[in-house]
Amino acid sequence: MKKDPAKISELLNSSLSHLGITARLKEYALKKIWAEVVGPALVAKACVHNLIGTVLYCNVCSTAWLTEFTYQKPVLIAKLNEKLGAGTVTEIIFKLGKVYLFEFKPEPVAPIKHALTEEERRVINDTVKTIKDETLKQAVKKAMTTAKT
Repeated sequence: MKKDPAKISELLNSSLSHLGITARLKEYALKKIWAEVVGPALVAKACVHNLIGTVLYCNVCSTAWLTEFTYQKPVLIAKLNEKLGAGTVTEIIFKLGKVYLFEFKPEPVAPIKHALTEEERRVINDTVKTIKDETLKQAVKKAMTTAKT
């Protein structure tokens, strides 16, 4: 019996889930939106520690803030699920611990380099040929070459 080919999305989803990457991506998404959900006044008081299944564990800086966040738990769960999809978080457990701020820093994308054309080389050489100071001439030539590649 001939089997239909599997869709790549199905293969990736099962592989990512099997490797635990799906859970880590959800946890990363939670850390990324936490400041937006709790607001600027509270972001320094509690942080996402980890996500196990649908239970979110958060560190809180003091018992007073632990009490406050416990009161806000239903609202926080609703806001998180609104942003990440229903059922992403079903429970939040707050505990005393170190609070850190999560900063989203995308990796810089390296520009694609290309070889200089003869015309670009000519323009650079024509530009620097009037510079008398040899050190300055080489620095300008290097800067122009780097900018073009």
